Amino acid sequence: MPIKGAVYRHYKGSTYCVVCVATNEADETPVVVYQSVLELEKIWVRPLASFMETVEHNNTRIPRFSLIAEQ
Repeated sequence: MPIKGAVYRHYKGSTYCVVCVATNEADETPVVVYQSVLELEKIWVRPLASFMETVEHNNTRIPRFSLIAEQ
């Protein structure tokens, strides 16, 4: 489960701070609300399952988001 206030690095290099884990009103699935560390006006929402999954990058399976700092 993502940690509220923690900073994560996306596998492509950008960093984001988790605002909260919320619920999608349409189907009640959990979503992660997260904010760009460098561009504070950019706030994103992604399904929790997608936030936590691994992806293939350079022929290696790695986490989509990796924890880099806790508050």
